[in-house]
Amino acid sequence: MTNPQADRDQQSADRDQQSADRDQQSTDPASDPDAATPDDEPAAVAPEEASPEKTPPEEAAGEQADPATEEEALRAELEAARAEHEETNERLLRTAAELQNVRRRAAKEQRRRATQAKAAAVRPMLEVLDDLQRALAAADEAAEDGDGDSSQQEGGAAFASLHSGVQMVEDKFERALAGLGVEPIEAEGRPFDERKHEAMMQQPAPEGTDPGTVLAEIRRGYRMATGDADADEERILRHSRVVVAAEPEPSATEEQDSEEQDSEENEPADE
Repeated sequence: MTNPQADRDQQSADRDQQSADRDQQSTDPASDPDAATPDDEPAAVAPEEASPEKTPPEEAAGEQADPATEEEALRAELEAARAEHEETNERLLRTAAELQNVRRRAAKEQRRRATQAKAAAVRPMLEVLDDLQRALAAADEAAEDGDGDSSQQEGGAAFASLHSGVQMVEDKFERALAGLGVEPIEAEGRPFDERKHEAMMQQPAPEGTDPGTVLAEIRRGYRMATGDADADEERILRHSRVVVAAEPEPSATEEQDSEEQDSEENEPADE
């Protein structure tokens, strides 16, 4: 009599052995009759040579562009760069010229203001110089009138000393003005110039004197050098007040002759 439990154990062991055998065959190529041997492996195929990459038609056309087209493009770029350079250069030159003009105008305005300030300071001094000159002229007249006066002769030394001192002050004053570029305007005996002279009256011209000549100077005028080549060479500080020679008046004989000549011209001719 067989043991059923032993039979089942034996069957189970057989199945386990069969499963192990199958696993071994699947992992071992030698045990697998269908497995491929090294001799049965096909020969390795040599890699194909790298074929040139195909490019689109547009790129191929660009790579094969005409050299003349490239040269024209470069020429266009060069011309554009030259035009930009010339424009920049002209702009810089204009800026430099404008800056130079600004500096010139500023320097000219500075000189004009300096001359104007100096003229404003000098003008009041001219009145003081006039007083000194009038004082000397009055002293000279008094000295001439009192030549025979004994009292005048007694104080002659003191008067001469005072006169000499005032004369020295006047000379020093004129030298100081000359150092500032101030000079008197020459008037007497010169033709009348409205830019420098101011006519106060007219007198008949003496014989040998042309009409329009300055006969006498009532008040001396002064001018001042500006030192500016772009402006007037001098500035008139004060016009000279003068007496101007006029046309000489006709004499009585000349008037009579002129009237007779006019009457003869107006008489009707004899028929």
